[in-house]
Amino acid sequence: MLFNFEFGNQISLLSICSGLGQKQKGVELGPQILMANGFGDILRKDAQLNHLAELTPEQNEDTTGWNLMNRIRVKASEALQSKNLLFSIGGDHSISIGTVQATLKNYPTARVIWIDAHGDMNTPQTSTTGNLHGMPLAALLGLFKTPIGGPLLSSKKLLLVGVRDLDPAEKIFFEELSIEFISAEEALSDPNRALKKMSSWLKQDPESPIHLSFDVDALDPSVAPATGLRVPLGLSVEFAKRLLNLISLTQKVVSVDLVELNPLKVETQQDLAQTIQSLKSIFSAAHTHAKLNEIEM
Repeated sequence: MLFNFEFGNQISLLSICSGLGQKQKGVELGPQILMANGFGDILRKDAQLNHLAELTPEQNEDTTGWNLMNRIRVKASEALQSKNLLFSIGGDHSISIGTVQATLKNYPTARVIWIDAHGDMNTPQTSTTGNLHGMPLAALLGLFKTPIGGPLLSSKKLLLVGVRDLDPAEKIFFEELSIEFISAEEALSDPNRALKKMSSWLKQDPESPIHLSFDVDALDPSVAPATGLRVPLGLSVEFAKRLLNLISLTQKVVSVDLVELNPLKVETQQDLAQTIQSLKSIFSAAHTHAKLNEIEM
């Protein structure tokens, strides 16, 4: 089944149709577009898929998005309390504030793998755009005070993959907090070595649950153009497939985010179809029946 989750074969799907964390139209359409184009078949393979909820900004929603983050956290906790695998489709990456906090509430020792072109570690003081989707890790790490509080993530429990576009303040935070990462450059120049680095990180704490947060812009724009902030020299589909397969081998994934698909940021429908096919191929690779300790890297 997907991610070979150890507690059973139940997946709770949380669709979060919101773009409050940024200013570009279209990202709120991500969940419906993916499901309408067969992504649900990936989730249903060897598992029972239950649609937990579809969350949208309320008519009088605070445009900062914090009310929505709190609602996400509550709904996500429902699935996690039932020991189901939570799969959340966004929406922009700010939704992960709610999903990660729900994971930490139910699994206090959980670690987070953040697959993204960006650091997502700006604060309201350092951000040049004011967009919340550039701040989720800063919020989760407690780098600024939020209206919804904790729980907070320890920097020692975080690994970024695919990062290649850091703002000046983010570089400082990375250094000060000793954030571990696998850059896109590492993945491109020596993918086997990058995967060994991933394997070593996973084996450092093999019993802790894992929250996986996957931003479409981690991929190279040539294979995933349907996203709002395209950054060249990103991850290949093949590397991403091997990466998710490796993470799946732990049998410890409890929660997954897939964010930042924007069907309005493409010039042709072929570009959208290519992005969706890339995602389907990558997440299909998370189906495995092996275990991490059975694989030699």
